[in-house]
Amino acid sequence: MTRANEAHWRDQDVGMHAPEPLAQLAATLSSTTRLAVLRTLMQAGQPLHINEIARRVGVDASPVRGHLEQLVKAELARETASPGDRVRTFAPLVEDVRIQVRARRPARPAGPVPKAVARLRKQAEALERDAGKTAARLARTQAAIERAWARASPKSEA
Repeated sequence: MTRANEAHWRDQDVGMHAPEPLAQLAATLSSTTRLAVLRTLMQAGQPLHINEIARRVGVDASPVRGHLEQLVKAELARETASPGDRVRTFAPLVEDVRIQVRARRPARPAGPVPKAVARLRKQAEALERDAGKTAARLARTQAAIERAWARASPKSEA
């Protein structure tokens, strides 16, 4: 696998704008055992042998082999083997996988703004004004503390 392929999923935003990659990723991540295998690889910090992955996940090595093949095919993991070495180990190609579902906000009704909304907007504006005053007061207090420390500190003799 090339370096370009290793970065395939790096900071990818797969969503409804790209339904094919989303469906492929969803199919790959649809198995709880496969997710456990991927999580084990990500937490290991080093390539792991199939038997070690199976032991950590708590299943036989035979299904783990199939799950690893699916993860490699989806470019979420890679097989690592030294030249001439028959030991097959696997490492993750991703650091984390997150799925975010954003709910659609309900449409606001047309017409005048409800009284409760208008009242809350006024409260928000007042809080913003107060926040500015509070920040200025905090800055003045911090400066006064620094001046007080400077006066209280013993002068070094030159």
